[in-house]
Amino acid sequence: MSMKSEMSMFGVPHKRGYGSLLTNSKDYKVRYAGKISNAELKTRVKTDLITPYHNVVQPDNGIGSMTMFEEFIQTRPDGGQIFLSQKGEPLTWADLLEAAGIDPIRESFNSLAALSDDFRYLFGPLVSDIFTKGFSQTPAGSPPLWQQLCFQVGVPSQFPAIRKAWFTFQGQPIATAEGENFPESRISQGTEEIRFSKFGTLVRLTEEYIKANPLAITESWLTEMGRVYQALEDGRAVDCLAAGDLSTGANAAPVIGVSDPTVGIDYVDLVRCWIKGQAIGERYFTIVAGEEMSNKLAAIDEFKERQVGTSQVALVNRPEPSQVERYVSPHVPDNQLIVVDTSHALRQRNFIPITVDRTFRPESWERGIVIGYQSGYERVADKAVVIIDETKAYADYQFPSWFVVGGYRQ
Repeated sequence: MSMKSEMSMFGVPHKRGYGSLLTNSKDYKVRYAGKISNAELKTRVKTDLITPYHNVVQPDNGIGSMTMFEEFIQTRPDGGQIFLSQKGEPLTWADLLEAAGIDPIRESFNSLAALSDDFRYLFGPLVSDIFTKGFSQTPAGSPPLWQQLCFQVGVPSQFPAIRKAWFTFQGQPIATAEGENFPESRISQGTEEIRFSKFGTLVRLTEEYIKANPLAITESWLTEMGRVYQALEDGRAVDCLAAGDLSTGANAAPVIGVSDPTVGIDYVDLVRCWIKGQAIGERYFTIVAGEEMSNKLAAIDEFKERQVGTSQVALVNRPEPSQVERYVSPHVPDNQLIVVDTSHALRQRNFIPITVDRTFRPESWERGIVIGYQSGYERVADKAVVIIDETKAYADYQFPSWFVVGGYRQ
C-alpha cells in the first residue's frame, strides 16, 4: 500500500495514515543491510524487527504511529537496518512466513502462535496488518474516503482530547504610516474541547474454525472486518465536515440554498460556490453527496461529455474547475451536498493507533482477537466547507456575512 504524501515546509508528511509516512524515507536504500538467511532471521526477528516496530507504534512507549509492520521493515523510518530477502528485495510477509516454516495455504494462525521460537511474536503484527489493509485501502487499492477528505491524517496527540484552536483576524490588511499599528490576527486556544472516540471489536474464533481454516482463508475475513471499520471511519469524517467537531455545533458547515428549489440542484449553484471560493481563497473542488443527489449530479448536462459544439471564447483563469472529485456517502441527506476545499478543511488526530491483543476462553475453546484504536477529526478552516440544500432558496439562505477575506465565524 502506498499513498502520495505531501510534505510540510518542515519536511513532515501530511499523510501519516497507516504506513504512508514510510514513503517519505528517501534515504532508505543506503540502509540496506544485505541478504539475510532464514536461519539468521530466526534469531533476529524479535530484537531487530518486532521490538523496534513496537517502539514506534505502541502508545505505551510514546504517542504511537499508524504504521503497518511490513512497510516498517521495508523502509525503517526509525533509521534501522533494512534486511533483504534471498531475492535481494526488502522483506515481505511471504518471506517471513517462509522463514518461520509456515505455509499460509495449509496452516492456521494457531500454527504461528504455537511456534516455540521468536517467530510466534509475528502473530500480532500479522493480524494488525491484515485488518489495516482492509481499513486503509479500498478494494481498488486507493486510499479510503476518510483519508481523501483529510489534508493531514495520523497526527499524533498526547491526550484523548484537545482544546479547539480559534483563529480571528481583526481588520483588513491596510497600508500603515510610520509608527501606526498593523492589523492584528490571532490564533489561540479556545475553551471548547474535542474528545477522541474509541473504537474496537473482539473477534471470537472457535478452536475448530482456527484449526480447520488456513491463514489464507482467515485473512479474507479479517480484511473484510477492516473494510467495515473503513466505512464507519468514512462516516465520521463526513459527519465532522458537516456538523463540525464541537458538541455545540458552533463550527458546523453553513447551509446555502439554490437558485430555484422547484428545480433543485443545478450547475449554476455549484458555479456560485466556485466563484465565491475564488473570491475568498477557497477551492470547493470536492463534492460529497448521498446516492440520490449523486444521481442528480450525474444527470447535469455540464458533467456529461459534450458531443457537439465548442465554446467560441476560451476562458482563462476561470473559477470553474476542469475536474471535480466526487464521493458518495450515506451520511449526507438526500436533499443536500457538501462542497469541500480538502487542502485545509479536515485533519485526523491519532491518540492510540490500531492495537491487537489476544484472549482465550478455555471453557468454550474460543480464541479472541481484540482490535482497537482511538482517534478524532478536527475541523480547521471554517470557510473550507459549504452545504448546498436544494429545498432552500438562495435568496433566503446565502453565504454567511463572514465569508470574506479575513472573515471568521462569529
